[in-house]
This record gives sequence, structure tokens and C-alpha cells, in this order.
Amino acid sequence: MIYAQYYHWVENGVHHFSNYQTSPKQKDKNTSGKTPSAVVPQGSIILKEPAIGSGKTLSSQEVGKSPVKRKAHLKEKSPELRKALEQKKAAVKEKIPVKEKAPVKEKDIAPTDIRVVGPKKELALTDKQAAFWHKKAAEQGDAAAQYTLGVLYSKGKGVPQDDKQAAYWYKKAADQGNVSAQFNLGIMHSKGIGVPQDDKQASFWYKKALEKGEASAQANLGYMYLVGKGVPQDDVQAAYWYGKAADQGDAAAQFNLGMMYSKGKGLPRDDEQAAYWYKKVADQGDASAQFILGRMYSNGTGVTQNYQLAYVWESLAAAQGHELAIKDLNILVKKLSLQELTEAQNLEAKIQHQIDHPPESQK
Repeated sequence: MIYAQYYHWVENGVHHFSNYQTSPKQKDKNTSGKTPSAVVPQGSIILKEPAIGSGKTLSSQEVGKSPVKRKAHLKEKSPELRKALEQKKAAVKEKIPVKEKAPVKEKDIAPTDIRVVGPKKELALTDKQAAFWHKKAAEQGDAAAQYTLGVLYSKGKGVPQDDKQAAYWYKKAADQGNVSAQFNLGIMHSKGIGVPQDDKQASFWYKKALEKGEASAQANLGYMYLVGKGVPQDDVQAAYWYGKAADQGDAAAQFNLGMMYSKGKGLPRDDEQAAYWYKKVADQGDASAQFILGRMYSNGTGVTQNYQLAYVWESLAAAQGHELAIKDLNILVKKLSLQELTEAQNLEAKIQHQIDHPPESQK
């Protein structure tokens, strides 16, 4: 074990330090011939090696700095260590060939791996394709396919035009309760198209179609009675079936029923009822009904005369390009004050919003 003892003195402004590796018993001996200014007493710090070499002196600027460990040079190292380091350096200098990585093969993409971005779109079928697939379904008893196949044969789309085949498939679908097929079969029996002409059979299938109360079938039957197409011309029957369909919200039936009330055709003339049904259609955005209702408010027909409401409804019709309504507006504007015109325009915007955003029950 080594005891480190330090001696310090100042000579010509320079601090001197010295240490002696002697035993504690020799600490009182002064072999340097100098009077020490400080002697480390017994029990001083034990070091494994001296921090300062023998006879080392420090300037006043270096006092208090911690000694920095110096990196040993190669020549100071042991022969074995030097040999090992030299061998390592030589090995680094040699160019070692780098093993090239094998190229990564691209993954084979199977068709099932393909992903389609966005909504899938159904491809439009040609008439022949439509006829082919509808016939497949029709032969398996699908009523909707049987009806559609009847339409294709009737129009000659995808298949040769054939009224007998059309009637055959209509009958298949009609027997399963398809309303459209029942109605079309009634027309064919009425006109003798593809089947023998038979008014009784026509009447039978018309009634079948109307038993379920489908509005479109009722409106079509009303039209057929009105113009005498496939059935005897009958205004009373036309008004009756138009009324049935109008009550279910069919716009075409409501318009025609309003016309029949205004003309007294098939039922007594009633302008109030005419205005009522025209307004039903006008509220759904029909330009012709809006124009007629505007005229009725302008003339006071079936309603109390009101130029503001006349302007509102004819302006709505004019916005859809109705030419007569556009001409009427130039006259109506002169009959309204600025305040009345502003109020009418506000009401028009409100009604247009209601037309654009109908209740769920009317969609």
C-alpha cells in the first residue's frame, strides 16, 4: 500500500509541490532541505498511484484543475498489445468482399388479391343479355322476370317481336298476382293483341289489377276510359278511376281529375274541387298545375281573387320555363305594391323549399 504525502512551498511567486512515497514514520523528516508549509497528517487519502509525478510543479493558473487522463501511445503499450493492435489495423485495411444479397422476387398477385376502390357499378346489360337472363329466371317461375320477358317480347328487344309470347309470359306472371302483367293482359284481350279479342277477359284482368288498389293501374285505367283506348270511352268511369288513384297521391290522376272538375266532364263542374286538385299537383312542383292555379287566383275562379298568390304560383311556373306564366308575370308585377311583391317573393321561396324537401311520406 502506498501513502501519498504532498509538500507545498512558494518560491519567487511559483507554487511548488512534491510527494514522497515513504512510510508514515518518515513523514517528519525533511530531506528536501525546505520548510514545508503544510504536512498531510496521519490518515491521509490512500491512492493506488500518485496523481502528480515527483518534482512536478504547477503554475498558479493550473492550481485546482483536475488531472486529465492521457491516452497511452502505441510505443508505451506492452509488446503483446502492440502486436494485437497492428494485426487489427492490417485486417481493416484488407478489402473484404461483401456478399451480395439475392434479388427479392416480386410477389405474384393473384386475381383474388385485387381490390376495387369505390362503389361497385353494375354493368349495363345488352337487350340480348337481358332477355337471356330474364328467360332463365322466368322459366324457374319468377313472376317479375316473367312480366319483364313479356315486355321484351312485346317490344322486340333482345328477342324477335312476338305478341303471342308476350301474352304467354304476361299470363304466367298475372296468375301469380303481378299487377302490371294483369293490367297489360287486360289491354291485350281488349284489343285482341296476341290473344283473341275478348272484352270479358279484358274486364276480368282489369279488375284483378285494381283489386290491390295500385294507383298507377287505376290512373292508367282512368286514361283508357277517358280516350276509349282498349275499353269503351266513358268519362264517368275515367273520373271514377282517376279519383281512386288521386286519393293515393298519383300526380297524373290528380291533374286529370282537376281538369275533369273544371270542365264538368264525367262529373258535375266544380271549380273549387278543380282548384283543390290542381294545388295538390302544384305542391309537387308541376309547372302546368302551378300556371293554372295562378290563373285561377288571378281571375278568382274557384278561389278568392288574390294577385299575390297568383304571382307566387305563376312565378314558380315561370322559373321552370313556362312561357305563358312568364308573360303573366309582367302584368301581375304592375298590380302589386313593393311591399306586396316582397311578401309574395318570400312566400314563393318558402313554397319552393317545401317542394325541394318534401315530407318522407311523399317521397
